[in-house]
Amino acid sequence: MPSSHAELSIGLWWYIQLEVFFKKELTSTGCWSVHNKLVVVGVVYVLLLPVPFSRVVLHDHSWAQVGVGALVGATVGTLWFVLLLYKGHQYLDRLADFLAKCKCCWGQGLFHQFVNDYYPLPDASHISTHQQQLRRARFLVGMPAPVATTPRSMQPSPVVTMGSDQTQLSHQTRATKEESQKSQDSTQDNDDAIMNV
Repeated sequence: MPSSHAELSIGLWWYIQLEVFFKKELTSTGCWSVHNKLVVVGVVYVLLLPVPFSRVVLHDHSWAQVGVGALVGATVGTLWFVLLLYKGHQYLDRLADFLAKCKCCWGQGLFHQFVNDYYPLPDASHISTHQQQLRRARFLVGMPAPVATTPRSMQPSPVVTMGSDQTQLSHQTRATKEESQKSQDSTQDNDDAIMNV
């Protein structure tokens, strides 16, 4: 009989390896540096890789049973990664909203601020406005405070734009400058058209 301990530990270990090495971000609400990814990989190695060996050392399973369990776990981990990455992530906003509506335990419920921060984000047809607001709030909380050289009332307020491919933070002033540049360009085009007539 295959080792279920080896199956679970190697399955989770392999799934986390796939998440870290094949995706540029681990979450949609934060930026993951190479250092952070290496810390995650190191912790996972230390916690999960010794489990199959301990099953053999404790004489609970043979090497063959541990090997079959590890193979099954790695297969399930790969299938789960592919399912979430290519199809399942589209429905995670709905699932997060469903869990947020659960009024279990006390007050507003245990999951009332549950945020889907799986990367990549769902496409526009599957995205939830409630989850989008929660992601924006979480993203802004993680941002460093701006260095104030002018009074706070004079500083532009940050606007978060979360696309399906990446998360960007831009300032209102940049958007205003781009809009004024576009209006100047269109005015110049109109003036040129009038001059040519």
